[in-house]
Amino acid sequence: MASDSSKSKVNRIITAVVIICAVIISVVVLAASKYVSNNAEPTTFISKQTTSASAGSSEYIVSEASSISSEILSEVPLYININTASKEELMKLKGIGSSIADEIISYRSNNGGFRNIEEIMEVKGIGKVTFSDISEFIYVDSPTYEEPESSEESAENTTTESKPVVTERETEAETTTTECTTEHVLTLEECAPINLNTASVEELILLPHIDEESALIIIDIRERIGGYSHVYEILLIETITQAQAAEILPYICVGTEESGENE
Repeated sequence: MASDSSKSKVNRIITAVVIICAVIISVVVLAASKYVSNNAEPTTFISKQTTSASAGSSEYIVSEASSISSEILSEVPLYININTASKEELMKLKGIGSSIADEIISYRSNNGGFRNIEEIMEVKGIGKVTFSDISEFIYVDSPTYEEPESSEESAENTTTESKPVVTERETEAETTTTECTTEHVLTLEECAPINLNTASVEELILLPHIDEESALIIIDIRERIGGYSHVYEILLIETITQAQAAEILPYICVGTEESGENE
């Protein structure tokens, strides 16, 4: 009998020790949780000293441990994914009632979810104050933000916007002005046949093989002989060969200035 009594006493002692350890661990976890979530000094808990290993004392300690565990669970901070949270979960957030929770769910359904937590401020009824109260307790998976426009792109856009827009009418006006101010250059086809007795240096140098020097010689000879009487007299210019004269003849004439006809 004495042996059975000793075993029973040892078992009760072991049970009491286990329960006491559980209480101490719970107290430490609670203190650490409060310190992290509230940034306050940890609360000191005084564990109850158990002087008796009786069945009644064991039940009391177990009851206290359950109470402490419930308190620990109630102190766990909310951390809600606003893209998947139910209406009931959203209503646990500060300032979020039934109607605002419905608005959150409606917004994420219509817009394919929230890209980041700041986007929740687009929901009707949620302003900066409410967002400040709940921002630490909400999150989204893989948040994304719009990239700011680079300085180079901004400079290009600014340059493009600063360029004056040239209308079609202004372009036509510039073209017309350019044409008016550009002096028309005569061609051999326009001047032919060129009258050897009246042509200027500018007209004569349009002829093949005739440069400025040859043109001056043509003018000098016509002044000395009183004018050319036949186109073949082009051969009087020593620098012109018969082959070159043959190329010039189709483009010249010797009509008088008054009549304008060939002789």
